[in-house]
Amino acid sequence: MTSRTTATTSVLARAAAALLAAAALAACGTSSAPGGTSGEVSVEPVSQPGSIQDPGHRADAQGVAEVTAVLGPALAGGNGKRACSLMAVSAQERVQKAVGRANCVDAVAALTGRLTADEREVLAHLQASRVTVTGTGAVASLAKGSDGPMVVSVFGAAPAFAISEERWSLL
Repeated sequence: MTSRTTATTSVLARAAAALLAAAALAACGTSSAPGGTSGEVSVEPVSQPGSIQDPGHRADAQGVAEVTAVLGPALAGGNGKRACSLMAVSAQERVQKAVGRANCVDAVAALTGRLTADEREVLAHLQASRVTVTGTGAVASLAKGSDGPMVVSVFGAAPAFAISEERWSLL
């Protein structure tokens, strides 16, 4: 990786983290998610995330865990269609802007091409360990599989999610 690429990736990662933090604050409300509960909870690791056909429809914290577990491998593998379907428009636009592509699917492919093998490995096994649901928003603490917390530059330190149309999406 060249120093220019490293510098660009670092700037993009910091910008993404700042945007995710702002989104987390904006997403917070005062009531619980429909059918769910408010507050921070530990979530079960999602086994076989590739078998989940429609992640994020659970209104509770486990729905956020599903989106996280499916989104990570989609990004690692360059599956733009799957990854973009799990992102709110604001997240899609951030990815597009970060890599200079006109649509989300192409942006995910470009982003995947810029990741190191180690970064792809982390994303391929990405899991949420704890989720705080507040109103129609949620913030996840990330873990690499079940090995403990792992900060991933693509998501920022604490990715924010919102429930819209009865489904969780990355903000």
